[in-house]
Amino acid sequence: MSASVLSSALAGVDAFPVEVEVDISGGLPQLKTVGLAEGAVREAQERVKAAIKNSGYEFPNRKITINLAPADTRKEGSSFDLPIALAILAANTGALNAERMRNYLIQGELALDGRIKGIRGALPSALLARSKHLRKARLDRGLLQKDVARALGVSETAMHNWETGRVTPSIRCTPRIVRFMGYDPCAGRTSTFSDRLRACRRSLGLSRKLFASRLRVDESTLARWERGKTSPAERARTRIEAFLERKAEMQ
Repeated sequence: MSASVLSSALAGVDAFPVEVEVDISGGLPQLKTVGLAEGAVREAQERVKAAIKNSGYEFPNRKITINLAPADTRKEGSSFDLPIALAILAANTGALNAERMRNYLIQGELALDGRIKGIRGALPSALLARSKHLRKARLDRGLLQKDVARALGVSETAMHNWETGRVTPSIRCTPRIVRFMGYDPCAGRTSTFSDRLRACRRSLGLSRKLFASRLRVDESTLARWERGKTSPAERARTRIEAFLERKAEMQ
């Protein structure tokens, strides 16, 4: 039996879609990962096995092949733990609806007891997930890509590339996309101060220079904050946090 779920990986500062495919077949018990998996991704095998067992589920004592597509691109990090575990459960027991899971972009590191831990690169992945929400919003309304492209003021090619995850929308297009969907799937899904800063700037469709002007700071200072290199002083941090909360409530 086989199943697949959608996840993502980082290429520089951008995320790209990764399909996590699992096939369970007869043969000697074996767990093999293919698709240019590096370091922490290969180590995921032991974490996933322990997490599934300690969560009260049966781990299949059969041959398991995990493919991370596209197979010609390197994948790093521990964020594939959760999608691998869910794909194994979907393929083995059928307890999970694999077709329904394809509506979501799944990431997460697993502890040995089954707890889900945070990951790095959450914001680029959330922006990629926005493309999935955009497609769902279009289909729910019975619209064609050209109809939504016209409403957003972009080409049909751009719309197609957004929905397939080939590229992410530019900052200037983000407010129009959020208005079309009626909500922002990225809102409230970032935990660090630097991630919240970047998410707020993108939701407003502002360049770093204009956003720095609104916050009354230098552009270079904002750049360091967004990269997590430095943090603002306590008084400035309190003022900026209040600004971010106000903008989040308006979305």
